[in-house]
Amino acid sequence: MTYNTIAYLIFIPAVIVITIKVGYQCFTYGKEYLSCAFVKEPHLVGPINNSLLVGYIVLNTGYALVSLKFWETITNLPHLIEYLSFQLGCLILLLGVMHVFNMSVTYIISKRKIINQQNHINYGN
Repeated sequence: MTYNTIAYLIFIPAVIVITIKVGYQCFTYGKEYLSCAFVKEPHLVGPINNSLLVGYIVLNTGYALVSLKFWETITNLPHLIEYLSFQLGCLILLLGVMHVFNMSVTYIISKRKIINQQNHINYGN
């Protein structure tokens, strides 16, 4: 068994665990966040939350699978640990950036809706 095979056998289950754990947390707590962000349109909370979860799973899985294609040949145990740490770190970093982006976009959309609703009330449109 090569070091790359060992790395794949560690990386793939780690990706699955990270995807499920983080996805579940974001889905659970995201529902509360979206409920506050879309207080006037509660019917949108479920579909938006589900869409964010699907997008998260697809992007995370796609990144992990594509990254396997570009792995270098691992030659020894220290290299295996270093490279596996790098790959998992990139994956976790991507998840963090994606989370901040999603939260920011949701916040901006909810604030625009509030401003548009206030303008509608103020100008009688």
